[in-house]
Amino acid sequence: MRQLQKCLTQAQRTLCKALMLSLCWLALGAPTPSRAEFILFPELTVTNRHGLANGSKKEKDDTSPALDLFYTAQGEKWRLLGEFFLGEGEAEVERLQLGWFTGAGDIFWLGKHHAPLGIWNTQYHHGRYLQTSISRPGITEYEDDGGLLPVHTTGLFWEGKHALEQGGGLAYKLSAGAGPSLKADELEPAPLDGLNEGRLVASAHLSYHPESHDQELGLFLQQAYVPGTVSSVDEVRLTTLGAHAQWQYDALRLFGELYWVHDRVQGAGGTQRGTFTSGYVQVEYGLHADWTVYGRLENTFGENHDPYVGRFPHFVKKRSLAGLRYELGNRQALKIEFAGVETHDDRFSEIAVQWSAAFP
Repeated sequence: MRQLQKCLTQAQRTLCKALMLSLCWLALGAPTPSRAEFILFPELTVTNRHGLANGSKKEKDDTSPALDLFYTAQGEKWRLLGEFFLGEGEAEVERLQLGWFTGAGDIFWLGKHHAPLGIWNTQYHHGRYLQTSISRPGITEYEDDGGLLPVHTTGLFWEGKHALEQGGGLAYKLSAGAGPSLKADELEPAPLDGLNEGRLVASAHLSYHPESHDQELGLFLQQAYVPGTVSSVDEVRLTTLGAHAQWQYDALRLFGELYWVHDRVQGAGGTQRGTFTSGYVQVEYGLHADWTVYGRLENTFGENHDPYVGRFPHFVKKRSLAGLRYELGNRQALKIEFAGVETHDDRFSEIAVQWSAAFP
């Protein structure tokens, strides 16, 4: 195992050098892109919470401005994608990918990307204007926002589609690279200049898309080795299996995901194992061209005595919410969301209002 880890560390260092050299090539030697796009995703969220437990680390009133910068450029054989997020106390490169198109129409990426898990992590990014709701489901949350799973990976990413004779097609995504490390109460993605700090995360995603494009069924799998930066944990091994589905008819959209996670926590006190299941169902209905009403139910089972989940006090294990979204025009939206939330050590209700946009 020690020899394997040494090889993986060397591979991660080589990967980092390859990414930097590729970006230098793109900046200095690549031909002018045939298409380029730069989008700003600003947002402002105001949240009020009631019923917080005594000593809770949650703020009763919270105002959170944020800005997501998204850039993509494409040539005949290559594509560049970058995303930089600025939030309260946070400035991070969320994605930085350089891709090459193959003759079969697939694309092979190198860099930091979203691990191919479920619907939320493959269809949405940090620009919240793109999603109907204000919040993300707890099980799909980002690492430094209370999430339990590695949703960012720095390494190799391959995606493509295969058309079926009877119509529709299969979409496939494979990913392998350096993942996050475990801090005191959250995961921290491996930085681009320190990939040797992370260990292997491998993910696979397969989804079926009928010819009508109104439905989707998918399966995904992830195996992750998460090093611990706290004295009580040396490494966490996570095995995740999941399924997702979405269905749309006219103005009605229904989608959901189910995750089964087995964790193995190794530390000075020995090895502890646990298994939990988490999932959600979200429904959206367009009342008018500018108005959308939505609701979501989330739940987690088997987490109460799990040695891994207990380390994440901010993980939302249960939530029921209802919300309303209004399109202001010029790619701007105003949302209001009412929710009952339960975390590992807290239970409260909250009201959130958010303005979000996409410019230009």
